[in-house]
Amino acid sequence: MLRHPIFKQQKLQAVIRNLPDAPSCAEALALVYAGDAMLPQDASGALKSSDQETQRLNAANCLLVWLSDAKQLAATELIESLNTALWIPSARALLDDGARLRALTEIEDVQGVGLVCELYRQQAREKTNLAEQASRDAARLKDRVAALEEELGEALSELQATKSALESLRRERDLEVMTLKTDAQTEAAHLRDDIEQIRSRLLRRLVTDVEQLELGLTALRSPEPRFHVMQDRAERVVDALRTELNKLREE
Repeated sequence: MLRHPIFKQQKLQAVIRNLPDAPSCAEALALVYAGDAMLPQDASGALKSSDQETQRLNAANCLLVWLSDAKQLAATELIESLNTALWIPSARALLDDGARLRALTEIEDVQGVGLVCELYRQQAREKTNLAEQASRDAARLKDRVAALEEELGEALSELQATKSALESLRRERDLEVMTLKTDAQTEAAHLRDDIEQIRSRLLRRLVTDVEQLELGLTALRSPEPRFHVMQDRAERVVDALRTELNKLREE
């Protein structure tokens, strides 16, 4: 193959040698099928037109067999390469229904055509099955999305209800704190008033009692001490203090 004129192109040499940067199988087949300049010539230098199609097809088939063995290509990949490089370009040359009918009726390799058709039918069935499975999966996902959206809506509703409840509790707490603060301020004011009243009363009491005791002491210091005056003053002070003590206990 490497010595044959139709495979002398550098790209085809790379394909046959299985180099890393070699063209794909379909590209290589297309190069071979279009390689008119590399076909054998007759004595006059003209191309052997009668053998051109056969030679190109034989070369393409030879290369396909080589690639199949060298690269271990699957049948589906081989058929797709042939379809891309040979069959589709040839079919485009059939310009009318008559030409297409002749091409169909002149098919001789029934097994090969059947193999190709069956493989494409199988691929079509597989793609159909995949599409149906994808459709079922999409339907399930759609149902799941709908269920999740419903759950999300319920969760949002519960969240809103919770936020409303928390806001209500916050308002109640603020009102209760304000009420307690007001009550505490009022109670503190009352206590201050009570303390001020008790202080004023005790101050008056003490002033009065001190005056009574000073009068009693004055009576004792006189040239003729009057003990009964001191006793009377002291008894008054004691009674007054006892009365004030009882008031404090009651308060």
